[in-house]
Amino acid sequence: RHPRWMQFAQDVLLPALCIGAIVAVPPLLQRSLRTLPRMASAVIAYVCAWRVYEAVAGMSPHASVRACFGAAPRTSSSGTSGGSGAGEDRNGGDSGGSSEAEGRAGEHGNVGLRMTTLLLLASPVEARFDTAGLPARARRGELGRLARSMLARFVFLSLLCSWLHPREYLALGASVESYVYSSAGSAGSAGSRSYYNPYSAAPVGSYKQLVNSYAQTWLIFLFLSMGFDVFSLLLLAGGHSPITLFRSPLLLSTSPQQFWGRRWNLLVHGLIRRTVFVPLKDSGVPASLASLAAFLSSGFFHEYAWLVAFPGYAPGTVLTFFILQLPFTLGQALLQRTRVGAAIGRAMPQVVATAVVSLILLPTAPYFLQPCLEGGLFHDLGRMSFRVALSA
Repeated sequence: RHPRWMQFAQDVLLPALCIGAIVAVPPLLQRSLRTLPRMASAVIAYVCAWRVYEAVAGMSPHASVRACFGAAPRTSSSGTSGGSGAGEDRNGGDSGGSSEAEGRAGEHGNVGLRMTTLLLLASPVEARFDTAGLPARARRGELGRLARSMLARFVFLSLLCSWLHPREYLALGASVESYVYSSAGSAGSAGSRSYYNPYSAAPVGSYKQLVNSYAQTWLIFLFLSMGFDVFSLLLLAGGHSPITLFRSPLLLSTSPQQFWGRRWNLLVHGLIRRTVFVPLKDSGVPASLASLAAFLSSGFFHEYAWLVAFPGYAPGTVLTFFILQLPFTLGQALLQRTRVGAAIGRAMPQVVATAVVSLILLPTAPYFLQPCLEGGLFHDLGRMSFRVALSA
């Protein structure tokens, strides 16, 4: 239906421009911004470009998005065009492959709908779509619930920073005397070492390291959830309903697979599943290798954000963290398939299972968290919040 040059521009040039934007724009702002806005600009640019690439490549599960770019749905052996399983359905994703959905989207394929869809693609946070692939309207009371949730998280962030700030954001302090925080970031620290040690504050697996990492993980969760909530608020103000991004991952996860696949940052999880995991699996790649590619994709995404946000960051640190998650996730999935593993899973209380998940994931967390500490991200979060005097 389109001239060859137009198809080439749509399939090649536009994704290339998006990739160029994520590579060039945030680093240009690196010298003029603090750590927190550098991190935010890198994440936003990467996610937006990733979503546009998904749309022009025909991997979007939503019919109206595909109609905007004239892309045919990519069928999947799982019955969807790259949707993220049950999590996508709960977030209002449509089946994406039905002719009925495509027909209804075509009937509404006017200029207004195309403009609305393009504006929704410009938001880092995805909007919900109905079963016909059309943007879903905000539900009654949704704006008030989000505003109350944002206020509660901000209060929690303020209390947590009030406790951690006097301790240099190490809940139990540092075990190693050589650990020194540099307010200028990790330039001159990580960048000048021949080997970067993410356990410079406390030995791996020690009680002090586990508690420090757990407190810092809460800071990361609050930073991400509040940052994305701002864009969710803008979507709601425009009359559109945003997807759910976090489902109490630190309080309700009962397995590593559930933590990464159904509760933590479902926006990035959905993008990775639709653009990496499902296409590889549908092309015949074993699920274990497709999972490895998915974790590597997440690792490269974070590598880009860390390199932009933290001058002197030791490349490969956060990528190592995501590679180390694969054995835990696959091991849990294999154990769950056995009779003994299934029996243990049914008998274990939810609180105990959540504690076990924390004990599994926290020993490797410094590969993710230590650059954030040394790069000044936590200190910037402390400046953003209200700190109150708390007794030790």
